[in-house]
Amino acid sequence: MKWIRAGKDAIDKAVLFCIFVLMLVMCAVVLWQVVSRFILNSPSVWSEEVARYCMIWIAMLGGGAAMKRAGHMNLVLLTDRIRNAALRKGVLVLDGLLCIVFAWILVYYGIDFTRLGFAKMAASIDISLGIVYLAMPAGGLILLLNSLEALILLLEQPREQPQQNEQPRERPQQNEQPRQQDQPAQEKERTKGGASL
Repeated sequence: MKWIRAGKDAIDKAVLFCIFVLMLVMCAVVLWQVVSRFILNSPSVWSEEVARYCMIWIAMLGGGAAMKRAGHMNLVLLTDRIRNAALRKGVLVLDGLLCIVFAWILVYYGIDFTRLGFAKMAASIDISLGIVYLAMPAGGLILLLNSLEALILLLEQPREQPQQNEQPRERPQQNEQPRQQDQPAQEKERTKGGASL
């Protein structure tokens, strides 16, 4: 099991490195586009398309990487209102299963989409669109792996113990009760004695 997790961690680091490199390339290309248009007065033809393709890859890989860190936006309105721990865990398991199904759809149909894309070429740069469309199954595969890992970790969590709301109250000792009950009677005797004086 350790070697599987080590391999998975290596994949996650490689994905983050790819995202970092693509971000650098996209920023450099967009900067060149601004310089060529507004300073050199000779707009670059290819920069907009390259920046768009980098953005597609960043979005697809980043979606899978965000699942590892639970970075996706979620609504906890429903799960926070569930008091039963087993029911709450069941809802989270269902959520994980739906993510796995969605990731599988991305991989399955993304492969077909990529095959069709290899028959087409990009408009301004000499690359096949299949390279761009490959982001869909690649991101889906990363999402699938991270969703499976999150689901396994959720199922491995120990069952939550029911919380006790209140500690049992201590019963008063028997010899203390008469004293409390006798206090009003003693006060009456004192007031009578004070009135007779």
